Order: sequence, then structure tokens, then C-alpha cells
Amino acid sequence: MFRKKKELTEEEKRERRAKRILRIFKDLTFSVVMFALAVVFWWKVMIPNGGHAIIGSSMYPTYKTYAYAFGTKLSSEDEIQRGDIVIIKNVDPSFRGTVVKRIIGLPGETIEVKDGIAYINGEKLDEDYVNLSGKTLAKMDVEPITLGEDEYYYMGDNRVNSVDAREFGPAKREQIAEKIDTKKTIWNVLFHK
Repeated sequence: MFRKKKELTEEEKRERRAKRILRIFKDLTFSVVMFALAVVFWWKVMIPNGGHAIIGSSMYPTYKTYAYAFGTKLSSEDEIQRGDIVIIKNVDPSFRGTVVKRIIGLPGETIEVKDGIAYINGEKLDEDYVNLSGKTLAKMDVEPITLGEDEYYYMGDNRVNSVDAREFGPAKREQIAEKIDTKKTIWNVLFHK
């Protein structure tokens, strides 16, 4: 009923061992090559093209968690407009790194937030990209604040789960480092330079 396992000769054992070592070597080589390609891709495509991973859900539904967005560095002459998605650095001394948020208020405007809805100079801002559903973790109301001549009010699209100007206050112009190019995707970066 059961066959007795055939005893391998020394030559067959050596051959099997050599095949196993060759298989491990091939797997290791493949892994090293794939890792090297990923590093080269990141270094040559993502970094030069302003690639940023969006960590967290504060920009949902516009960007999902771990989405990639491509930014363009801004000079002091570049204009920032309401609705621009930007990368802001140094939002607060206790917060390291950068944040990706949408510009809501411009210099000289008075901003108020009621139930997550932004009002500019008393007028409700038409924002079709805002998410107001889900468990509220963010400040939903902000008393009217008038922005200085060099200040911008920024908020995440996911108003219930975004740490932004409602918490940190407005950003100065020099803190806004890049503007996200919403038309630039990984595919047109790779194939349509």
C-alpha cells in the first residue's frame, strides 16, 4: 500500500542540495534587483518630480491614504489661489514635517467655520470636495478670524478628520512650499515627460 521511500545516493543528495542553493540564490538575486529598481525609481522619478505620499485621511475624498501626489516648488512670485492643494511646512513647532491641505482663505479675508463649512467674509464657500461624514475628530467650529496680508487659511477636505489651520492657525506665505499638480499622475510622469 505505501511505498518505501527510496534511499538517495550521495550523488543525488549533492544534486538536490545544489538545486536548493541555486533556487535560494535566484530568489535572493531577484529580491535585490527589485529593491534596487524601487530605489532607482524613487530617486529618479518620484523625488525629481515632487512626489509626495499622502499619509492619513485628511484629504479624503480627493486623495486616499497613501496616495501619491506631485508638487511643483513655488517661488515668491507664484500666486496662490483659493482651492489650490499645497504642501505646507513648519505648521507648528510641535509638528515635524509637512502637511498637504487645500487653501481656503486668502490674505485680508475673514474666515469662519461652522459645522466644518467654511465662510469667507460671511458668505458660505461652495466646496463640492468636502467630506463631513464619519466620527468627528477635528474642531468643527472656528470663530471669525481676519487673515493678515501674508496669511493663508488651509483645511483638509475630510473636515471631520483633519488637523489644519483650525488647530494650528493660518500659514505664512513662506511656509507654503509647493503646489500639488492635480493633473500630474504617476503615469504621465513616467511616460509623458
